[in-house]
Parts: sequence; C-alpha cells; structure tokens
Amino acid sequence: CFALFETLIAAFIFLFYPKYIPMPYFMWFSAFMLFVNSSFVWTAPILMRIGILRNFLMILFGHLLCGNFADTDYLIGTNGKGYLFHLTAERAIRYGYVTKEEMSEKSFSIVRNPYSRAVSMYEYNKRAFESFEHFIVDFHKRCMGRYHKKGLTDSKDIYCHVLPMCAYTHIRGEQVVNTIIKQEDLKHLVATEWEASDVPKAIQEALTGIPHANGRKKCKKWQDYYTQETIDLVLEMYADDFEIFGYDKKIPERSELLYKAVVKTTNIANDDRMTPEESLSIEIASAQGQDQEQYFYGYHNEDEKEQFTEIQMV
Repeated sequence: CFALFETLIAAFIFLFYPKYIPMPYFMWFSAFMLFVNSSFVWTAPILMRIGILRNFLMILFGHLLCGNFADTDYLIGTNGKGYLFHLTAERAIRYGYVTKEEMSEKSFSIVRNPYSRAVSMYEYNKRAFESFEHFIVDFHKRCMGRYHKKGLTDSKDIYCHVLPMCAYTHIRGEQVVNTIIKQEDLKHLVATEWEASDVPKAIQEALTGIPHANGRKKCKKWQDYYTQETIDLVLEMYADDFEIFGYDKKIPERSELLYKAVVKTTNIANDDRMTPEESLSIEIASAQGQDQEQYFYGYHNEDEKEQFTEIQMV
C-alpha cells in the first residue's frame, strides 16, 4: 500500500510540479524496491529459508537498530537472539526471558497433527513452482542434519519452522510448558465450554472467542499431498511429535501408504534400572507382513544428542 501511495505522489509531482522532475524518478525507484523486497525478498520462502538473509535481519534489528523492534517482556519482535515469537521453551529459559518456574506455571502450547502441519508449512514457505516433495526433502535435510544430529535450535543455525513441535514444549524429554492442547480438539473444547477439561481457567479465557484468521484455502485435502517418500521423511523428522503428542502415524483416507516403524531405546549404559528388553519399544508399521524399513532411535546419550541409524527388519 505504501509503495502504491508513493507511486501516486510521484506521478502527481511529475505532472504538476515539473521543476522537481528528479524527485518522481527517485520516488518511483524507491516504490519499486519496496514492492520487490516486501513481496518477494523479505518473505518466509526467501528470507527465512536462506540462512545468510535470516542472520542479516537479526543483525539489523538486534545490533544496528539496537533491539528497538523487540520486546523481551512480551516476547515479540526480532533482536540479535532471533524471532522472539518463535522461541523454543529451552531458548526462552536459556536467554533469561522467563524462568523454568514461570514456564511451567503460565505457558501453554497448541500442537497439531505433524502430517497436517507439514502441509501447512509448505503452503506458507513454498517458493514459486516448488513441489511438496522438493519442499519436504529440503526441510528433512535441515532437520536431520542440524537439529537431530547437532542439536541446533538457535535462529542463526536453523529456521524455526523446521523444528519439531516438541522442541517448543519439552527440554530433554521433559514437558516444561504448563498445558498442551491439540488443535483438533480446540473447537470442541470451546463449544462445550471446556467441560471436563483440566485446562487452567486463564488459558480457557484467552482461547475462547479467538477467530481462525489465518486459514488458507487449499486446492486439495492435506492427505492428498502425500506420497510414500514424503510420509517416510515426515515421520522420520517428527517421530518424537507422533510419540509425545499421541498422533496416529496412519494418514486418514490413504490406506495404500505404509509408514515406517520406529524403534526406541534409552541409553542402557547409563541406566542400570533397565534391562535391554525393558528399554526396547517397537511399533510395527503394517499388519500386512511386508518388510518395513525401521529406525533405531536413541534417546539422549552422554553427549545429549539424538542418534539415528536406519536398519532393516522383517
């Protein structure tokens, strides 16, 4: 809107005040650059997914502009630490913006089906002509290489949308937010006036009556975006989300798609209370008796990092 307004003012000056003839050209150029940057460059598909640009924005707002575009009391805006409204629970505590006690008493999180979330992330972050398959492969590479293998969560290292939901609610497997609500249950909870719900009253009041203002119309149902390759990649990226929040690994109405099993084990060497048999939990993906690729997923070892090793099981 501002670019359009600037263009019209420049045209007015050009037509009625010819003695200021250089000014309209500068204004048109300024309006053009503003339009290009706000419409194409400073957007999530470009700015957020390209690390150099993301870090430049953090330096600009956090250091050159002295953090004046952020409020650490309300955790909004951007500073040198990143995008405050996208902080994980661990980062908010590590930066000293909240204490662990405040987090456990006053916070809540809304989660959703990881498959549906991946489609929503695609619609928000996709580049021109980018397919869902290409998008998921790109996010999978970033998630596995930076979060799962290196444990990186800071904005300078990884785009916040890549992270699993449990990174925002848990620290080393421990839930630190007070309340977790599934998005799929929210409308029912509000419609029934939170009947038989243990959600704190203050959170009930905050969520009641809020419109769904950012809904995006899709050309097809989220289930129809998936292929066998993409379901495998999303399940590997967000295996913890499926487990912690109790989401079904099957995609509704897509029975032809099989999902990989997830094998979980704790670090037995550091836990004398468990036998190998007690520590192993297996979820079998298909009842068809077919060979399934499965993932050996180790909880925090002595380096407090996740270990992923793909194995074959019959």
